[in-house]
Amino acid sequence: MTKPVFYVLGIVLLLAGCATETNTNVQYYLLDSSTSMSIPSDLSQRPKTVVVQPIELADYLKQAGLSMQLDEHQVYYSKQHFWAQPLQASIQSSLINDLNEHSNTALFSSSDEVNSASHGINLRVKINHFSPTFKSRVVLAGQYWIYNKQSQTELTRSMYHFKFELPLAKNGYGHAVGKLRDLLENLSEDIVENMDNVRN
Repeated sequence: MTKPVFYVLGIVLLLAGCATETNTNVQYYLLDSSTSMSIPSDLSQRPKTVVVQPIELADYLKQAGLSMQLDEHQVYYSKQHFWAQPLQASIQSSLINDLNEHSNTALFSSSDEVNSASHGINLRVKINHFSPTFKSRVVLAGQYWIYNKQSQTELTRSMYHFKFELPLAKNGYGHAVGKLRDLLENLSEDIVENMDNVRN
């Protein structure tokens, strides 16, 4: 009578071990690292503040798994490679860092960090594409708006379209994430260049 009990107990323990086994090949990626961030020393002296609104992402980018465009109309989601933080927050943080690095006149902050009601200039970014593609490139595309609180009913006048691409020199998501990070720097340079068209 005791042998069948031991057999059943052994099978249960074996199945429990299989169920709790973790996939050691799972990897997580950050857009920014603590070693790559830099904070300009003159931020507090800049004459204007720009509030960066939460980034708007296309629905297919709201997944934890990294995506890759397989052809003109098909997207693949990795089951082993994931963003370490929500992509929306990571892009906003990286973009704010880059904007503050490239601008000499404006302090860029999220709406959580400053009272957006007391600051006239706002930046809104919508991202339609942010992924590696089957053409061995990474792409970042979408629109952004730089606008006054008073003129936000006329957003079409302040809309800028963007599309940036870079070639991939290596295989692997790690290399692709680094190149995607470079594309955000390109976007920040474009935004700073167009800041001159907006008045307080």
